[in-house]
Amino acid sequence: MNLNALPRQYKIIVSALGVMTFITGFYLSAFNSFGYQSNNESIGITLMILSILLYPIFWPDDLLSIKLKVHFSVKLLIIILIGFGIVLSLILTVLYVKETYLKIELNKYGVKTTAIVTGFEYEYIRSDKIEYATIQYKTGGHTITQRIKNYSSTYYINQQLPIYFSEINPEMFQIIEK
Repeated sequence: MNLNALPRQYKIIVSALGVMTFITGFYLSAFNSFGYQSNNESIGITLMILSILLYPIFWPDDLLSIKLKVHFSVKLLIIILIGFGIVLSLILTVLYVKETYLKIELNKYGVKTTAIVTGFEYEYIRSDKIEYATIQYKTGGHTITQRIKNYSSTYYINQQLPIYFSEINPEMFQIIEK
């Protein structure tokens, strides 16, 4: 099936769906990824990358008809480098927005409490081992469980950590650095 042969209105519909997928992915990764063992950040970034990939798949004529007096492989290399730049800037933007959103939320609705380190979890990615400290804190009548990366074995069982959490979204928290 030749995607170039698709009528223009189908390409526009798919592009509109791509934009909606991008927005959904951005929302998931930046604003809805604070939960315990949440995969929303990875899912959201994947959705955004896939939606960006729709453009060169459905509109290759527009991309490859760029008026550059260079060889086709150089054009392709330029397009690939631009793609990597877009993906990198996308990830950095999501991280920045997520951090900014957390700060605004905690400044507005932050409550100070104490979290207790209750255990440790390990995640293996290829040959790398990532250690997390599991913490719990109480809000109202609920106990919230979260995890934080345990760099250099910083945390230990029953350690008390001062934190701020959001009254509106208790899964949003930040450890108060001493």
